[in-house]
Amino acid sequence: MRKSSRGRLAAPALLVVGALLVSVAPAQASTPAVSETGPTAAAPFVEDAPLFQQRTNGYACFRIPAIVRTTNGTVLAFAEGRVADCGDDGDIDVVLRRSTDGGKTWGPLQVVSEGSGDTHGNPVPIVDDRTGRIVLVTTHNGAAPCPNGCDRDPYVQTSDDSGATWTAPRELTEGKLPSWNFWYATGPMHGIQLQHGPHAGRLIVGANFESYDGVGAHVYGTHLLYSDDSGQTWHIGATTSRDDGTVIAQEVTVVELADGRIYSLARERGTDPGSRAYAISSDGGESFDRPFRTLPRLAMPDVQGSLLRFSARNDGDRRNRILLSAPAHPAAREVMAVRSSYDEARTWDTWQQGKVFYWGPTAYSDLVRLDGDQAALLYEAGVATPYESIRYARFNEAYLATPNGTPPGIPG
Repeated sequence: MRKSSRGRLAAPALLVVGALLVSVAPAQASTPAVSETGPTAAAPFVEDAPLFQQRTNGYACFRIPAIVRTTNGTVLAFAEGRVADCGDDGDIDVVLRRSTDGGKTWGPLQVVSEGSGDTHGNPVPIVDDRTGRIVLVTTHNGAAPCPNGCDRDPYVQTSDDSGATWTAPRELTEGKLPSWNFWYATGPMHGIQLQHGPHAGRLIVGANFESYDGVGAHVYGTHLLYSDDSGQTWHIGATTSRDDGTVIAQEVTVVELADGRIYSLARERGTDPGSRAYAISSDGGESFDRPFRTLPRLAMPDVQGSLLRFSARNDGDRRNRILLSAPAHPAAREVMAVRSSYDEARTWDTWQQGKVFYWGPTAYSDLVRLDGDQAALLYEAGVATPYESIRYARFNEAYLATPNGTPPGIPG
């Protein structure tokens, strides 16, 4: 891990209470929910508090959460530490906080990749269950603003001690084509390791790019990166692009389906209806079965979201369940919710059927599986804007079944 002159001690996690915040007191379900991991019902609970707070540790703002759990149970919460302000340009570091008790307590802030005036961000951490190694893929560019595009490059670094120390970032020259010159971004959210099929053990990262030759149309594309050797070497896998602007799939989150296929869900910024688009790979991420298609019925604003495999029958669980975290308001970055799919991403809960964690301004998020029937949500939230803090909410499955109430101003 590189030395840094910036602040190293993180402020204690203070519970912010405001009129817009969902209660963090343990909830009581009217009807006990059955855990995916067994028939014994557990009382619903959630513990929700800020983990990264604006204007602390030498940073004006923290954004872009990503989270994983290592093979020894350590939880690693990543973010971008933005030095000057909350903008996407300028001096930005990739920072980390670690917890060895499932998120009950947290260690001090670590700088994993120091920008030193440049922009280091878009973290995509992946845990290799076979070796215990943590692989971190990020995107770097110079400090100059990018209002009209700029050349950005992917980097990789690793940790073999549960995130305590890290190798220096190495440029992934094999992970990007020279023609992807106008924009490039990894994730941002956790990547995955395939568990089933002929490519079991493979690491998968979602990314997007933009090409422009200065004359013709802009070409927008989405692709997967994969590694079969614990992050040492990488390959450009499934790739799709188009220049008509109808589907612009960005900020790609991935999950392995029960049959071993890879489901990619992206923020959609094209002219086709809807703010989500999806594509499936049936060959371990080497190609997409067909280009990204939009999901108009999956209503949410123009923002990143994150997928997590919560349970799977072929792993001994009672049913298949995939979680999706994202703001639920159809037109604004508000109302952080976790929705579920029980049919391998064919259909999704409406926001009312999902569980709301936060009613106020909120934006990017990530999810991680914990022990038993527990998981955690790492998400941006605030009272006036979504970028005042990054909160960590640890919850159990029963909490997802508790009622939300009916707030005003959200269409049915």
